[in-house]
Amino acid sequence: MTGARERGMTLVELIVAFTILAMLASMSVPLARYKVRRNQERELRYALMRVHYRTQLNFTWDGMNEARESLGRIDDWLGRVRGIASAENAQRSTSNAQRSIQTQAVGARMGDLISSSSCAWEGLFGRRRDF
Repeated sequence: MTGARERGMTLVELIVAFTILAMLASMSVPLARYKVRRNQERELRYALMRVHYRTQLNFTWDGMNEARESLGRIDDWLGRVRGIASAENAQRSTSNAQRSIQTQAVGARMGDLISSSSCAWEGLFGRRRDF
């Protein structure tokens, strides 16, 4: 059958496609491991942070599970708050540029308050203290 074109992939094309697929899969595994490790570190920090600094630390796996559940609830709550905030921002009449200018003005006023309190501290105690 001359002129008839066969369908399918050649062996070389299959090898190249498999190689690319294997490379992509091998890159995703370290990313997944990194994410798991970051979550475990976050859980450990939360579990250690819950304990008062003057009490003896009692590390248990149940405590780590409680920390995981608590962080899950916090993440869910943050997701709901961000969803509500984005819905409210979509309904606002001011643009992001106007909000940015308003935020800069408030920040400048706060900077004035902080520098004036620093000057007052210097006047009272004879040395400058940065807040």
